[in-house]
Amino acid sequence: MKYATVLITGLICIAAAAMQPASSSPELPPQIISDAMDEADCLLSMAEMQEVSEPARTLDENHMILEVPCWRAAYQTGSIFLVYEAGAPESARLLHFAVSEGDGFARTASLTFPDYDPEGARITSLHRARGPGDCGSAGSWLWSGDAFVLDAYWRKDDCDGRLFDPLGEPETWRVYP
Repeated sequence: MKYATVLITGLICIAAAAMQPASSSPELPPQIISDAMDEADCLLSMAEMQEVSEPARTLDENHMILEVPCWRAAYQTGSIFLVYEAGAPESARLLHFAVSEGDGFARTASLTFPDYDPEGARITSLHRARGPGDCGSAGSWLWSGDAFVLDAYWRKDDCDGRLFDPLGEPETWRVYP
């Protein structure tokens, strides 16, 4: 009975912690986040963003990176990223990423389904142009010490029923390099 009580108490504590909204980052002032969301034309409110945000993470020995949820759609989501000097949240700035557009490249602040890999200081993104996933774009950016630089980009414009899988077929839809 004693073990059951301890187990139940532990489960209640874990459930209560999981139900608490995550903090966007206790170090980063909300106004900086709000300004970045405005600049990037984010669709989520600050309250919605805070429901799903995670704390800032270490980018390198001098910088922190914060992913901020920006928008939601039927089958995908997008985020923006802020980078700032460790211990200096007032230095936070919105990051921009090169993406394929037409015959060239443009800059955007919002990435679809981004994933930050702290081991390689890399951000990847996958955007589906429609639900079946048979067209879209994907990119990979590496941290240069000041910005994320485009490393690779794939784009499939033809929504032909064939799955867009840039990782499984890395040379098929590559547009950069």
